[in-house]
Amino acid sequence: MPPRWPTLAQAFACALYLLQPSGIYIRCSEPKQGKRFRRGEYPLAQAFACALYLLQPPAMFNSMKSLHTNSRVSISPFDVTTCSPGFVNLLHHKYFLIMETTEKTIDNSRRSFIETGIKIAAGSAMAGSLFLIGCSKEKEDEEKEVSPPEDLMQEHGLLNRILLIYDSCKLKLMRKESFPMEALADSAKIIRAFIEDYHEKQEEDYLFPRFKKANQLTDLVDVLLRQHQAGRYITSQIMQLTAEKTLRGDEQQTLINLLASFNTMYRPHEAREDTVLFPAFRKIVSRHEYDSLGEEFEKNEHKLFGKDGFETMVHHVEHIEKKLGIYKLDGFTPDLIAL
Repeated sequence: MPPRWPTLAQAFACALYLLQPSGIYIRCSEPKQGKRFRRGEYPLAQAFACALYLLQPPAMFNSMKSLHTNSRVSISPFDVTTCSPGFVNLLHHKYFLIMETTEKTIDNSRRSFIETGIKIAAGSAMAGSLFLIGCSKEKEDEEKEVSPPEDLMQEHGLLNRILLIYDSCKLKLMRKESFPMEALADSAKIIRAFIEDYHEKQEEDYLFPRFKKANQLTDLVDVLLRQHQAGRYITSQIMQLTAEKTLRGDEQQTLINLLASFNTMYRPHEAREDTVLFPAFRKIVSRHEYDSLGEEFEKNEHKLFGKDGFETMVHHVEHIEKKLGIYKLDGFTPDLIAL
């Protein structure tokens, strides 16, 4: 007999079986002579894979002369305790697919193939739809999760909005225009609490040591760390000056220099992290460690700022932008006619 090679459907069935979600099972009845499955619980994906294998069209075969598997499909009550709650809630009737596979040689003619396909078509459709529905909630939950670099980059977006506030205040100081000094003071407080004491602390505690341990991008990490320290010094000076009710001429110039220095440093700082450091981070940690860090980041944020910590900070920044008249995004659109 010539060698038989795996078919495309077999390969897909194998991949489907390996990707099956946990907690979704079928129950197999007492075995008879020649049955492929023993009594017990089997993943739903296994039943669907079997149905797909039997439904494969002749064009998908590769050097395969005959198919030695036939199938009978029956509907039987299922055991609710073996299924996940989310999966059970989606079912309207307490019936479940049971596939019983026997070792029989079938005629590989088109007529015999079609007859076999008709027998299991309904079962395959049911298995496929229930498989996808059972996975939908798990997939939705995964989509909601934010990876560690994505979390940090979102916080860089918040930082950028404060840099814009700093630019606006610096320009008003240079033009001797009045503006609410508390807007600048509140911005510096957000930088201190959310960016320096939380965001940068996350980088210093979780990212930088792992790059050092892996001996990757160590020079970049050293520069980033020095800039964190410089930024904290500048923030302390800004907070001290903005606490005053009025500023002398030399103090105003000092504040202008501080705001300019902070922005000049942090724009390339965050750009280098977003384009170099964060993309490289995924390569130096395992998938499990990567996912665990995302959960740890979220836990730390909730501990310090509450469940909606990031959203709360965004609202604070929006309030400051409105005070300074720079909230509307369209206000930054250039007048093309004037150009």
